[in-house]
Amino acid sequence: MDVGILGPTEVRRHGRPVRFPGRLATKLVILLAAEAGTVVPLSLLETSLWDDPPDTARRQVQNTVSILRQAVGGETVETVGDGYRLHADRVDALEFGDAVQRARRTTDPHQAIERLTEALGRWRGRALADQSGRAFIALANRLEESRLTATELLAEREIEVERPQPAADRLHRILHAQPHRQKTAGLLMLALYRDGRTPEALQVYESLRTRLADDLGLDPDPQLRDRHAAILRGGQSRPPAPPTAPVSTATAAAIPAQLPPRPGRFVGRADLLANLDEVLANDDQGRSCVISGPAGAGKTALAIHWGHRMRRRFPDGQLFVNLRGYDSIHAVDAEHALGTLIRSLQPTGAPVPSDMDEVTALYRSLLHGKRLLVVLDNARGEAQVRRLLPPGGGSFALVTSRRRLPGLTAVDDSTPVDLPLMSSAEAVELLARTVGPVRVEVDPGAVERLARLCGGLPLALRIAAAGLATEPRASVSEYADRLAAADRLQALTIDGDPDATVTTALDQVFDSLDGTTRTVFCQLGVLPGDDLSVEVMLAVSGLPEPDTRRALDQLDIAYLVQRHSDRLQLHDLVKLYAAETARNTLAADLIGDTVDRFIEWHHARESASLPAEDNNIIVACETLKDHPRLWRLAMPLQRAINGGRSLQRVLAIVRQAKANAEADDDPAGRFHMTRYLAGAHWAADTYDLAVSLGREAVALAEHLDEEALGVAKTNLGMYLYSGGRFLDAEAMLAESIGHWNAHTDEKRAIGPLLNLCNVNTQLGRYARATEVLDRAQLLCPDSGDSDLAVYIKDYRARILFDTGRHEDALAEVADFLAMAKRLNLTRFEFNGLKLRGELHRALGDLDAARADLNGALEIVQANNSHSSVVTVLGELAEAAGGLGDHREAEMLLDSAIARSRLQSGRNTQAEAFFNLSKCVVYRGCGHHDKAVDAGTKAVETFAVTPRPLSHARALVAVAEAKRASGDESAAVADLRRAHDILVELGVPEAADVHRRLEVASG
Repeated sequence: MDVGILGPTEVRRHGRPVRFPGRLATKLVILLAAEAGTVVPLSLLETSLWDDPPDTARRQVQNTVSILRQAVGGETVETVGDGYRLHADRVDALEFGDAVQRARRTTDPHQAIERLTEALGRWRGRALADQSGRAFIALANRLEESRLTATELLAEREIEVERPQPAADRLHRILHAQPHRQKTAGLLMLALYRDGRTPEALQVYESLRTRLADDLGLDPDPQLRDRHAAILRGGQSRPPAPPTAPVSTATAAAIPAQLPPRPGRFVGRADLLANLDEVLANDDQGRSCVISGPAGAGKTALAIHWGHRMRRRFPDGQLFVNLRGYDSIHAVDAEHALGTLIRSLQPTGAPVPSDMDEVTALYRSLLHGKRLLVVLDNARGEAQVRRLLPPGGGSFALVTSRRRLPGLTAVDDSTPVDLPLMSSAEAVELLARTVGPVRVEVDPGAVERLARLCGGLPLALRIAAAGLATEPRASVSEYADRLAAADRLQALTIDGDPDATVTTALDQVFDSLDGTTRTVFCQLGVLPGDDLSVEVMLAVSGLPEPDTRRALDQLDIAYLVQRHSDRLQLHDLVKLYAAETARNTLAADLIGDTVDRFIEWHHARESASLPAEDNNIIVACETLKDHPRLWRLAMPLQRAINGGRSLQRVLAIVRQAKANAEADDDPAGRFHMTRYLAGAHWAADTYDLAVSLGREAVALAEHLDEEALGVAKTNLGMYLYSGGRFLDAEAMLAESIGHWNAHTDEKRAIGPLLNLCNVNTQLGRYARATEVLDRAQLLCPDSGDSDLAVYIKDYRARILFDTGRHEDALAEVADFLAMAKRLNLTRFEFNGLKLRGELHRALGDLDAARADLNGALEIVQANNSHSSVVTVLGELAEAAGGLGDHREAEMLLDSAIARSRLQSGRNTQAEAFFNLSKCVVYRGCGHHDKAVDAGTKAVETFAVTPRPLSHARALVAVAEAKRASGDESAAVADLRRAHDILVELGVPEAADVHRRLEVASG
């Protein structure tokens, strides 16, 4: 019999269509065919055939089975226990899955394309298009999802072999039907980009971002955002056929079938199931497999589900033993487990030897020549399992454990399979299957939040889903709010069922640890954050290094921590458990010492902190916000401030640390946090506040030491420069350079020299700026990538740009942009993209300018830097106007004006540059009076600053606006002033203004 469900339902026997009386028989065939070769329980059929099963459901199913047997042959539908198994010659859905899996496994993309094309060719329309009912809609949706996934995989392979056009066509169709599907959008962006259709690729992202925000209140995921940024920057299957094996002589009555019932609502894990299939198919992979993973991750469910799927591969039976490895009282040792297994394989009453070696030998003899599946659940160690492994020859053992069992891999050739936590999509699907699609569809965002609160841990998800199911009137959002506010571990418990609790599962693992490992685990709970370095744990544990390393290894083996190189990560719920256990078991002095050592370790590494540590330090500061020495923990955040990363959170931390230091009467803490607060405001472009706090830091430093005073003066000079107060900045920076030369190594003068270079650049003293920059570079150590190297290239590129050497400037920008990305200096990455955008505009490449400016905009929007956002939006508006898109230009200006109202303080320089942009855009749109007004304001600001090159450029812009409005004489006067300034500066722009002046003068 052949069954087709990849379209309207088809049932054929000997090539001819089979018609059943009524609809129930067809529905029953569908349910059995979807699980062909495995037993489908009668109870599952009852609840699937009807949304609301009648009292006669069981009898109707049994009657329908009789009708099926009459129509297609009695041997086709087999009764097995309290269920049925369908023996079909072909089921198109299973063949489809098998073909997709083969395509997935091949390393040849052309072969994969061929197999996927063949697989997708089996579809005749929407799956089960002629069926209705909850179970059938759910099955159809799963099949359709597999179709979409296969189509995406086909598109990936087509892109891989440089065939982006057909890939884009396929992906367009999917995205049209599934407008919120982010993976499809990402692949479509890549296909379009590879096909040279970059604007379309960017439009796909913008359209999806708008739909996600408007429809679901979500942002694109990080991978999609990364792909967008990259473009802006540039550029379940059936197992293989069983091998031939000896025919078993056991009778049907003697075949063990000990697997527990198939887990209800099993979700996802397709890759793991395929992995297990592959392990079984490859004889050279050994005779066993170990599924290991955290407590509550669903290891037993995966093993049982896979065992049911593979029953026909093991015609001699399936054995199951719960070894209770983490039950200190009822754990099953190898001897008792062997006795249980042997009794399952022998006739009732047959003797079992008492000698351990004899028992082992008998067990292996009973397995010889048979194909049996042996599931050994919840093992604690290798010794508990080793004698229970089959001797080969067709039988296979599947072991589950909360610990990695490397000994089985090393000695017994067992294949390890790590069970990860559920993905976000799998977690949401698991919740949806329990609470029902209606409650999920009402508030999908709340369901995703609930899944995050459960951390992708299946046990936690099932407990939460059960809690929701018992409260049909509660919304998912209300339940998630309660779970977030409550003791989460306590809330993830089902009363009266000690096994249905996350805490019990973790207790069992914790109790299996030795004393030292328990202490280190609790210390992990004491420390803030869920991502720590091995190095910090070695420093704060208070134990000898070998003891700490051994404890961390044991925690990794027990899945209480996850090791990634030298990083230690804890699952959210494990972290909560560790913190609670620490409060209940560690002495208060040990907790305090652990935190103090943590703070001092970070303080000692202030200058060695890497950007990757920023978030960990921020989380630590937020957690320990009331600690009197918070300022010492916050010191490594200097690089985050300089790089412009996470500024709002850093500002809040530094304010709190400053208040703590003041309350503790700590002069050093007060000084450092005052200068950090000034730096954070500088990075956020609120320069007036930065200058005010910088002066306060200088006053505090005068009561400390020469080092503090030099740092404070250097910083104040930088803030004055950034605020456009160039002459004041020049004086302060000269004072700073003199201070460093008098009191310490002259290399400390590098910082103020670099800022003095910038001051001279803005004042139009380009020769002096280059001289100062060269002096600073001579003092710099030649160390390749470094912050100082980035600064020097940034400042040199600006000099080259201002003096008209655009190609040389582009080369410098390319170098320092690459370096800034490697060093995660976000602020300088912004500087580079913005400067390159200006260079492209000057060279007439407005499309390239827009791409770079959009990249710069993305950075400052993430950092919430309002004045920089306004400036970049203004420049984007100029580029749009230059391309003739005046409507877009005005829209960008309106966005910038709205954003400028969010600024907490004035930034006169940013206002001037924005007025210059408004002048250019308004003139292009024909709003001449508004253009003249905005340009005049820019001219006045740049004249007073002074900023001669910007002053001249503003005069040219306002002159063109005046010419457009008919005021030729005023335009000529402005052009003459601009020309005089540019000639005095000695820059090539003077020639262009001279030509303009000749035209305007007639």
